[in-house]
Amino acid sequence: MFNAYSLTKKEIVYINDERNSDEEYGCINVLCTARFKTKGFNSSVTPHFCKTISTKHIDGCPYALEDSCYRRCQDSDFEISPIEDIMNCRNRSVNHVSKPALTTNVQKHSKKQNIHTQKQLLKFCISNSLKTEYIHPLTVDDIILDARNIKTNGRFEGITGIKFLLGTSVKYYAQGHYIDFDVSAPTKKSYVCLHARVYLDTSLIEKISSYFLQKNKKFKEHSIAVLGDWETYEKYHVCCTLNNEGNIIYKI
Repeated sequence: MFNAYSLTKKEIVYINDERNSDEEYGCINVLCTARFKTKGFNSSVTPHFCKTISTKHIDGCPYALEDSCYRRCQDSDFEISPIEDIMNCRNRSVNHVSKPALTTNVQKHSKKQNIHTQKQLLKFCISNSLKTEYIHPLTVDDIILDARNIKTNGRFEGITGIKFLLGTSVKYYAQGHYIDFDVSAPTKKSYVCLHARVYLDTSLIEKISSYFLQKNKKFKEHSIAVLGDWETYEKYHVCCTLNNEGNIIYKI
């Protein structure tokens, strides 16, 4: 991981700003119990937060995707589709590969990844630094909004346009055809939070709520990600309407 929660500073920090090899860090997901140490400052390995062996992510934590590897993204080639194509399902078949995609170093083995689906895009954004370029001039920071960057540039006050929002479920209202979830991050004194509302079919709401209730017997505090065209309808509140079931990811 390139970001972690500092237990001493009480905020999310970036790896390049941390050099204390003795300090223990928490997961970006404040509900998660995983713990991390800094690694790679005195070696050829790219500096990153490495999970301690004695701890593990909670079930469904989206940041568990980073556990098995760190990514070297400079001078890499990508086989990708534009975000608009992924959102509107105009992307090519995931089985179609025309050239090498993202090359990663995983235990000294080369791994190639293609980005044509919503889940692939989410995994790419979570597993890479916010500065990683997706398609020029878009970076990961331009695509996803989660605990890492919700505080920057006043984004918790509202956003407009196509974004991948990653947060935790709050409530659902089948008759109103919407699900509410929050994208938040802790601060030294409290936290900042962007409230997101996604409108979708009742049948999909029932499917999602049933899954959450079966998992932990409650709807709240489950990881949820939505790729949508957002608009701010009130300060600290955004909304979007989904016509594609694939644009909401709740089985993480």
